[in-house]
Amino acid sequence: MYGSFAALSHAERMRETSGNTARAWMIAGAVTLGLAIWSMHFIGMLAFHLPVPVAYDALLTSISVIPAIAAALLGFYLLQTSTMQLRHIVVGGFLMGLGIATMHYTGMAALKMQPAISYNPLLFIVSIAIAVTASIGALFIMYAGEKSGLNLLLRHLLGALIMGSAIAGMHYTGMAAASFAPGSVCTVIGTSIEPTLLSFVIAGIVFFLFTGGWIANFLERRIERANALIIHQLNMRTKELEMDREILKQINSAMPLHYVLEDLTRQAEALHPEMICTILLLDEDGKHLRHGAASSMPEAYNKAVDGLVIGENAGSCGAAAFSGQRVVVEDVQQHPYWAPYQDLARLGNIRACWSQPIKNYDNYVMGTFAIYHRYPATPSAAELALIERYAQLAQLAIERKEYEDEISHVAFHDPLTQLPNRRLLADRLQQALAASGRTHRHGAVLFIDLDHFKTLNDSKGHDVGDLMLSEVANRLQGPIRKGDTVARLGGDEFIVMLTDLDEDYEKSALQAKLLGEKILETISMPYMLNGYEYHSTASIGISTFYGNATTVENLLRHADTAMYQSKHAGRNRLHFFNPSMQEALETRFTLQSSLRKALAEQQFSLHYQIQVDGQNRIFGAEALLRWQHPERGQIPPATFIPIAEESGLILPIGKYVLETACKQLKIWESDAKAKHLLLAVNVSSYQFKQPDFVDQVIGILKQTKANPTRLKIELTESMVVEDVSETIEKMQILRAAGVRFSMDDFGTGYSSLASLRRLPIQQLKIDKSFVDDIATDPSDAIIVKTIIAMGNILGFNVIAEGVETQIQLDMLKQYDCPSFQGYLFSRPLPIDQFQALIQNWASTDLFSN
Repeated sequence: MYGSFAALSHAERMRETSGNTARAWMIAGAVTLGLAIWSMHFIGMLAFHLPVPVAYDALLTSISVIPAIAAALLGFYLLQTSTMQLRHIVVGGFLMGLGIATMHYTGMAALKMQPAISYNPLLFIVSIAIAVTASIGALFIMYAGEKSGLNLLLRHLLGALIMGSAIAGMHYTGMAAASFAPGSVCTVIGTSIEPTLLSFVIAGIVFFLFTGGWIANFLERRIERANALIIHQLNMRTKELEMDREILKQINSAMPLHYVLEDLTRQAEALHPEMICTILLLDEDGKHLRHGAASSMPEAYNKAVDGLVIGENAGSCGAAAFSGQRVVVEDVQQHPYWAPYQDLARLGNIRACWSQPIKNYDNYVMGTFAIYHRYPATPSAAELALIERYAQLAQLAIERKEYEDEISHVAFHDPLTQLPNRRLLADRLQQALAASGRTHRHGAVLFIDLDHFKTLNDSKGHDVGDLMLSEVANRLQGPIRKGDTVARLGGDEFIVMLTDLDEDYEKSALQAKLLGEKILETISMPYMLNGYEYHSTASIGISTFYGNATTVENLLRHADTAMYQSKHAGRNRLHFFNPSMQEALETRFTLQSSLRKALAEQQFSLHYQIQVDGQNRIFGAEALLRWQHPERGQIPPATFIPIAEESGLILPIGKYVLETACKQLKIWESDAKAKHLLLAVNVSSYQFKQPDFVDQVIGILKQTKANPTRLKIELTESMVVEDVSETIEKMQILRAAGVRFSMDDFGTGYSSLASLRRLPIQQLKIDKSFVDDIATDPSDAIIVKTIIAMGNILGFNVIAEGVETQIQLDMLKQYDCPSFQGYLFSRPLPIDQFQALIQNWASTDLFSN
C-alpha cells in the first residue's frame, strides 16, 4: 500500500505537469509501482513455509520486475491525458493488473521447483481478475473522484488501499492456486538468492525508494505551491502594472478627470474584490471634501459625504485630509473618528476604512484615497503600499487636470488683467452669434481704447501703466450684466460683449449706448497709481449684431472702426459703426501698407516752391514731399503724412527728406543763380521729438557737406509750444551749427509772446487759413496785420504762405509783409522744372542780398 500511495502520487504529478517533467514523473510512478508489486511478492513469499529448502534464480528474480514496471508504464501513459475518460481508466487498470499477475507468476518461476509447480485454473483466473479489477477500482477512485470533489489526499489513500489490496489479493490468490508435488525440490544452482535475505534487502531498498519518492513528491508539491504563490503574486503585480499603465495612458491622453478617477477605483476593486475604493477631492477653500469617484458606494452615501468638513474627528477621510497623514480605522464601530458618522457607516455598509491623503509635489493635500471593507480589517504592509500607489496615481491625474486648467487659463486669458483674451473672446462671440440667431435677440460689441495712455506709459513707466490697465479691467466689470464678457485685446484696448439685448434694434442700440456711457463715466473717475493721481478718458466704438449676419472678424473690425471715429471726433465719447467709416479705414490701411514699399521702390520725390520778397526776388524755396503711387497716382501729403506719423514711418521718410534737401543744397553751391537760396524743410513733431534728432541733422549735414546756414527747418507753432524747454534746447544746438528755423502755421497754436521771444527762430510763417480770407474777413485781416507788425518789432522775418491772388498780395504789401509764397508765384515743381524757373525768372535783381 505504501508503494501504491507513492506511485499514485507520482502519477498525479505526471498529470499536473507537462513535457520532460511529466515524463519523468510517469517513469518514476511506473518504477515505484513495479517495485511495490515486486517487493510485495517476495516479502509475501516469506509467509509460506515449504518442506524443502528454496532459493530464487537471480536472473528470473531480476527479470520478474520488468513486466510490472512495463505494465505500470503503459497504464500511466494512457492516464496522462488531461481529458480523463472511463476507457482510459479501464485500459490502464487492465494493463496494471496484468503487470501484477505477470510479475507474480514470473517470480514463482524463479523457484525452479522439480517437479514444476502446478496451478488451479479457476484460482489462476481469479487471481488475474482480482489484480485487474482492483487496479481499475484504484484508478477510478483516483481520477473519477476528481469530479466528485473528494480531497486529493483522501483519493490517494483510498487508491493506494485498493491498489495495495489488488497486489496482495492477487498474490495470495495466486499462491492458493499453486500446488507443490510431494518430494518437490528446488533446482536452483549457481547464482541464487536466499529468500529471507532477498526479502529484507528488497524491503529495505524499496522502502528507501518509496520514502524518497514520496518525500520528493511532497517537497515538489511544497515548491509548486510556493511557486504558485509567487506566480500568483507576479500575476497580481503584472495586473497592477497593467492597471497603472492604463491609468497613466488615460492621464496622458487628457481624459476627463472624473472618468480617470472612476476607472481607477473600478479597476482597483476588480483586482481586489474584497475592497471598496473611493476618492474625495479637497475643495478650493481647503475646508471641504467633494465627491470624486466611488464606483461601488451607494449614491446616497456619495451625496452624504459630498461637502464633508475636514477635521480631527471627521471620519477617516476628513481626518486624513486635515492632518495630511494616513488614517487607518480597523473597526469604524469602535473608533472615535467615526462616532458622529455611525449612520453614514451603516448607509455604506462599511466596517473598516483606511484613508491615504493625496498630496501634490509641494506636499499640499488635494484629496483622499480610501479603501473600505465590509468587515473589520487590519491592512498588511502590501496593502498599505497599495493604497499609497493608488493615491499617487490619483495625484498624477488631479495634477494633470490642474496643469491643463492652468495652461488653458494662460492660453485664453490676459496675464496682466486675467480677463479673457482675443482667442477666448472670439470663441464666446461665435457662440453669441449662434445664440442670437436662436433667441432673435440683438447683441453688441464695445471696442474701448484708453485716451493718451501712451503718454502715461512714457512719462510714468510701464509699471504705473500696468496698474492703470488692471484698475480699468476691474472697473469695466462693474457696469456689465451677468453673462456679458469683458476682454482685453492687448495694450490699452478692451472689449465688452453684450448679449441678450432687446429684440427691437433701436431699443437694443439704446441699451448698448447707455452701458457705453456708464463705462465712459466709470473710466473717467480719478485713479491713484502709486500715490499719483491720474485722470483718463476713453474712446468707444460700438458694433451691433443679430444672428449670423456677420462674422466675428467683421464685428471686431467694425467696432474698431467706430472707436477711431470717436478718437477723431475728440475722444471721451462713443460712436456706432457705419459702412463709410470702414471704407475710410480700409483705404487708410492700404495706404499704410503701400507706404512701407514707397521708400524702397523710390516712389517719393521732393517738389520745390519758390519764396519771393517784396521786390519779386527769389530768396528761397520750400521742399515739399510728393508720393507718386504706381497705381493710385499722386497722393496728397495731407492724406499720407498723418498715416506715416501714426505708423512711425515718418521717421525714415523724414530722414529721406532731410538727406535729399541737403544734397540739393550742395548741388546749388555750384550754381551761380541758386547758391544763395534758403531751403525750408518741414519736420514732423514725431520726428523732432526723437532723442537723436539733433545728431541726425548734424550727421546729414556732415555727410552731404551742405552749408547749414542755407537750411531752414520749419516747425509748427503747436509743436513748439508743447514742450518749450526741450524744443529750445534742440533749436539752440542746431542754431549754433548754423541751421535756421521758421515757425510754420503761426497764429493757430496760441503761443505766448514770452515763449516766442525765447525761441531761436528767424522767421514767422502766416498760416494759409488767414491769408485765404484776408480780403473778405476783417478779423483775418486784423490777425494778419498784427502778426506782421509783431514780427517786424521782434526782428523776425515774416512770410505769408498760400498767396494765390493779386488782391491778397496787395493787401499783404500794404501791411508791410516782406516775403511771400503761393500759387500766384509758382506751384511746387519737380527739381528740373524748378531749375528752369529760377534760371528764367524775370527779375533782373533776382539774387541780390
